[in-house]
Amino acid sequence: MLENLNTGISFTDALPWWIEIHENEDLWCKDRQVGLEVFSKPGFETHNFLNLMENPVATMGHHAIYNNNISYEIRCINKIVHPRDPKLTDYERNLALHPSIQFAWAHSYADPEFIYSIPGVIYHHIEEYNNSRSFEPGIRVVKRIGQKLKRFFA
Repeated sequence: MLENLNTGISFTDALPWWIEIHENEDLWCKDRQVGLEVFSKPGFETHNFLNLMENPVATMGHHAIYNNNISYEIRCINKIVHPRDPKLTDYERNLALHPSIQFAWAHSYADPEFIYSIPGVIYHHIEEYNNSRSFEPGIRVVKRIGQKLKRFFA
């Protein structure tokens, strides 16, 4: 993505590549998602940032794009990370940069300072519930809280 952004390929022109990447399930971790904290900065913290700092528990809803009958609730513990944090692993840094690059590329905003200045949020999935219409809502699909949670805080 960063190469596409730096070479000036438009998001629209790269759409076939984008679809291929997102359909390759081997590339994606299924136990976490990433997001951005775009508007928080020194002297101004968003409500979302303040809430995540006070209580790092989050619930995300996922609804399938092509089928409104498919719905999941994902309970997470978040970690706010800054791409310039020297204590991050390369993997965590790439996770922090991914949504910034995606955001910048989709909005034709190629300023490298922007990409490296936005905190990312890594949402570690702890529990997943299938709330689809074909299921009884609220059936737990995945429970990962045991050892994973202990490692997260270690």
